[in-house]
Amino acid sequence: MVTEGRELRIEYSFLRKVAGVPTKFKYKDLETATDNFQAVLGRGSSAAVFKGILDDGTPIAVKRIAGVEHGEKEFKAEVSAIASVQHVNLVQLFGYCSVPGGPRLLVYQFVPNGSLGSWIFKRRASTNSFVVQSAPFSCLPWELSYGMVLLELVGGRRNVQLVQEGDNNRDRKWSYFPKIVNQKLREGNLMEVVDERLLVEGREVDERRVRILVHVALWCIQENPKLRPNMSRVVDMLEERVTVDSPPEPGITLLGLLEAPDSGERTGASRHIENQPACSYSYALSVLSGR
Repeated sequence: MVTEGRELRIEYSFLRKVAGVPTKFKYKDLETATDNFQAVLGRGSSAAVFKGILDDGTPIAVKRIAGVEHGEKEFKAEVSAIASVQHVNLVQLFGYCSVPGGPRLLVYQFVPNGSLGSWIFKRRASTNSFVVQSAPFSCLPWELSYGMVLLELVGGRRNVQLVQEGDNNRDRKWSYFPKIVNQKLREGNLMEVVDERLLVEGREVDERRVRILVHVALWCIQENPKLRPNMSRVVDMLEERVTVDSPPEPGITLLGLLEAPDSGERTGASRHIENQPACSYSYALSVLSGR
């Protein structure tokens, strides 16, 4: 027999889910749900994602964030911000778990369609893909990260690619897509950078819209943070509620970083970034931005 108190708790839990309020999970419950974090969906230098199943049978993806650089208040503020965003193309945040002095975890809806990168780039989706393989909170300004992702969406390629191997960074050669896009834009050959899969016969691509997307992206990745639009203005620009001016040429700090001689922490970051698209993992780019 269900007691009145239990009925109220069940109803309260239901109403929280309907309202989109994130649930605070116990660490032990997530250990049980993930079989002690055995089923790895993806792993990066600062986070790992595990598949799990809740007691009610709901499949979940648990992201365990390494490090405790940000305080509890900041972490919960980020959780609240993510939970408040509801969109058919975004996975739902079910809840979170924060262990004092220990790991912080995010509990997402599990979507077995692979990562965004597996759809953008010309490669086969693998079992380590997960639709929310993003960087840890606040490691990169949202505007800068969004601009890099937008360029990857337009071009269907990674922003940074190794084009020539070498024993050290001095011998390696890199391709930096934002620089290529900027050059083609100023030459009047912007459509040359558009993903060829969008240019199939019978499908029209509006060059004017492509130009707007690229302009917005280049504004977002400006080296000077003061020149970057905030996300509210980005939305206005994309929806053409405001005029989108031609952006100044963005700095190419990242390119210089990758071409620098091997030494210390930066070399490690440049090695790591080679296979990490901005759409799925933005941590390596955070070394560029001084606030």
